[in-house]
Amino acid sequence: MVGHVLAGLGLLTLAIVVGVQTLAMRRAQRQTRDLDRRERLFHSMVDNAIDVITLFDEDGLLVMVSPSMTATMGWAAPQLVGATLRQWIHPEDEGSYRTEFQSAKESPGKTIPFSYRMLHQDGSWRTMEGALRSFRPEEGALQIISHMRDVSEREDSRLQLQRVAETMEIRISERTAELSSRNDQLLQEIIDRTRAESELRRLNVALDHISSLVLLLNNDRRVEWANERFMVSSGYVRAEVVGKRPFDWNVLTPSDDSIQAVWRVVDDGREWNGETLLRRANGSTFWGWITISAMRDSGGQTIGYLVSIQDVTARRSAEEERSRLGHVVEQAAEAIVITNALGVIQYVNPAFEKITGWTKDESIGKNPNIVKSGLHKSDFYDEMWARLRNGLVWSGRFINRRRDGTIFHEDATISPVRDEDGRIVQFVAMKRDVTRLVQIEEQLRQAQKLESVGQLAAGIAHEINTPIQFVGDNVTFLTDGFATMSQVINSLRSAVDKEASAALVEEARGVVAAADIDFLLEEMPKALIQSQEGVERVAVIVRAMKEFSHPGNQDVAPADLNRAIENTITISRNEWKQVAEVIATLATDLPLVPVHLGDFNQVMLNLLVNAAHAIADQRKRSGDDALGCIRVTTVRDEAMAVVRVSDDGCGMSPAVQARIFEPFFTTKEVGRGTGQGLALARALVVKKLGGTISFESTEGVGTTFIIRLPLESTEVIR
Repeated sequence: MVGHVLAGLGLLTLAIVVGVQTLAMRRAQRQTRDLDRRERLFHSMVDNAIDVITLFDEDGLLVMVSPSMTATMGWAAPQLVGATLRQWIHPEDEGSYRTEFQSAKESPGKTIPFSYRMLHQDGSWRTMEGALRSFRPEEGALQIISHMRDVSEREDSRLQLQRVAETMEIRISERTAELSSRNDQLLQEIIDRTRAESELRRLNVALDHISSLVLLLNNDRRVEWANERFMVSSGYVRAEVVGKRPFDWNVLTPSDDSIQAVWRVVDDGREWNGETLLRRANGSTFWGWITISAMRDSGGQTIGYLVSIQDVTARRSAEEERSRLGHVVEQAAEAIVITNALGVIQYVNPAFEKITGWTKDESIGKNPNIVKSGLHKSDFYDEMWARLRNGLVWSGRFINRRRDGTIFHEDATISPVRDEDGRIVQFVAMKRDVTRLVQIEEQLRQAQKLESVGQLAAGIAHEINTPIQFVGDNVTFLTDGFATMSQVINSLRSAVDKEASAALVEEARGVVAAADIDFLLEEMPKALIQSQEGVERVAVIVRAMKEFSHPGNQDVAPADLNRAIENTITISRNEWKQVAEVIATLATDLPLVPVHLGDFNQVMLNLLVNAAHAIADQRKRSGDDALGCIRVTTVRDEAMAVVRVSDDGCGMSPAVQARIFEPFFTTKEVGRGTGQGLALARALVVKKLGGTISFESTEGVGTTFIIRLPLESTEVIR
């Protein structure tokens, strides 16, 4: 009986054990199937990721490489696993790679961005951007994960997904066959499951650290999983995301028809791409480039959807900025011309068409010399191109010709444009039509010249009046003397012609005595000499005035600066003779200097008059009536002619010095100046003659203006 009981208990125990084992086996199989499903899903996410995902050990050796490496760079995983990535990195970027890899190792959990040039299998270099991040799994040594993408060109995503899908189907099939053949080995299944769980955790970490915002959708197109980057970037918590549809975050909510069109593309086996405005949890928005693709099993059935989102707000802002700049350029009043490095026109704006008469279609492909007037010397263009090809900005004034043949003036600034390697690839010219301004400036110069002549007229009249007065007095004296001499001669002739009687002789003696012949013979030659000197003095003044006022040649021509200075001193004498003496020390070896003579005369007159006024102001302040001194010197300084005009007048304060070349600025009382003299002087010397004008001044001591003019014509603007 006991034996039977024991036998029964043994059978019961055996049944219980068998039952427990069976239950354990079924539970393990169910867990394995669930683990296998999760593994397939996460493998699909990695295999379908747009970014290249790599895993390194702490020595920098590759442990895992995502399939996208092959699609992006051409290298297969077996070629990379076990090797270091440095051998594929451009030598110039290797130092950065080592530094950033070390930073990632030393700062677990910190994202280290990078950008390297990597060698493609076809021999070309591709720019890869991404980030490194180290982490330590629950078990095992430190590992570094990297995600990167090729920003050199956009790969054909659809073909890549197809290859990934085919690979996934093969792997799933192989995995299923392998598992089905090993169901009787529970212990081995547990080991495999543990390894798979570790891999899943590693894949999960990898997806959490890639730059893309990744969503995994179920067959109902609702979110089943989102990576950590999505949660951080969007600001949502998982409860607000899981179970929602991806377009729920779309600010520009598409219509139902639009959404259905998206899913038709995806379900048809194609990848859908689109850009839309998305909203974060805090209400802020960003532009996202969305990629949606379907994930299928080996039977071709859809098992979910992979959604990748790239934040393209910065790129879109840049595009909008370029668009705004384009509108500004198109509507600018200044002409804008862009050429390539050879000077061939690539773009002109509407203002160029309006100013020149050449249309955009007629201009593109041609050289800017289509508006060349022929009025500039070849040296003008040679110097301009030499400066531009040296990478420097050129500014100046052109005299150009419109399509209808009319001449126009334009101020231009031309800037070189360099590429990322520093090579000049384009030139950009900003040009403004200043024809009317040039006409006004010319009218202003003529008006000032007339004003100067008018102001000098009274003084010149006075200068001429003095010699004319003594010439007139001498003429009167000579006329009276001539009458007296005629009377004496007639008396003597009568005495000679007739037989001289005592009465006639006596009469002649009386006439000679009354005429005071000795006095006339002494004074009349002096009167003639004085009259000749007076006439010469008047002639000098008139000649100086004529040369000063003569318009002369409108072009730059060689001129005698010393003679021009002497003439200007002569005609301005009445302006300075009461307050100063002028000492001119003019270089005898000074050659002819290419200038606009009329403009140079005007500049010298302005400087002399200003010097006289400064001395008069100084005498008034000090109460000293002693004459001041104006010194004018000319010297040759290598390839330059230098003219200095110095005075010992009142000098200028720093505040006045800062503004003396401003148009209409003057410190003189009303009626003594318009404030245009020095402004025009600077414009004439610098713009028309290619020279310089500067000054040295000490308040209460005096001022010196220095003009430097090239001895050879380097005309900047005609």
